[in-house]
Amino acid sequence: MDLKELHYFHVDAFTDAPFAGSPTGVILLEDALSEETMQMIASELNHSETAFVIRQPHEVMRNQCAFYALRWFTPETEVHFSGSATLAAAKVIQQELGVSAPCIVFKTIIGEISTKTAGGYITLTLPVDDYEALDPSEQVLWYLGINNYQRAVYSRNLKKLIIEVDDELTLSRIKPDFNKLRGIDLDFDLGGLCITCRSSNPEDYDFASRYFNPWIGVDEDSITGSIHTVLALYWSRELEKKHLVAVQSSKRGGRLILDLLDDGTVEISGRAYVAIEGRIRLPI
Repeated sequence: MDLKELHYFHVDAFTDAPFAGSPTGVILLEDALSEETMQMIASELNHSETAFVIRQPHEVMRNQCAFYALRWFTPETEVHFSGSATLAAAKVIQQELGVSAPCIVFKTIIGEISTKTAGGYITLTLPVDDYEALDPSEQVLWYLGINNYQRAVYSRNLKKLIIEVDDELTLSRIKPDFNKLRGIDLDFDLGGLCITCRSSNPEDYDFASRYFNPWIGVDEDSITGSIHTVLALYWSRELEKKHLVAVQSSKRGGRLILDLLDDGTVEISGRAYVAIEGRIRLPI
């Protein structure tokens, strides 16, 4: 049987060590695969997200940037964006392919996303997402096991609900009922739940969070870059500062550096560690 080999990397994003951060798959492609095949690969790997990187003809360069096409899949569906998988893809392109361009631009279904590298950190520049106050459903609070909370806000663009709780002890004790959350019926679109709080150690970091999205097959995400386009603005207003350090209090943990810019964007920076390299064999 003739086989086609795909180059595969397991990357831990938003960390500089193995077995921490967001475990992410990165697949390098010379030519596009069918959507069905990419979904089956992502399901087989079973990472929160798998990035499929397609080299552009002749490795197109413009304004000192290298260009690649990029798609993201969870074990159950294609998603419109993944910060961890984008950072992981940039790490593989620079470290494993030896691309020395100071920036990498990914062509995606939501437009072009640029990354840059300096001092060992990879930086994604993304639009800030605003929010509005929203009273969360009692069902949501019940299924999360939250008795008291400080404030709740909702991002209409991302369809994500953010709930601020009292402290990190409360944050750590949250044990969602994912089966009930998956079947919840609300009067607003819910595409993800983030619970956040002020830091218990403000000299080290500014705020902590956890993120849940059982509706796309990710009960709790290890690190969630995308939600920080909202969290950066929220905590910048609460703490009155534009440079923030965030931690995600998942089992694996991770750290993100956030810088709000005056043009309405946020720079999200982190490290990444390439932990595993291998091959995926597909019948032709």
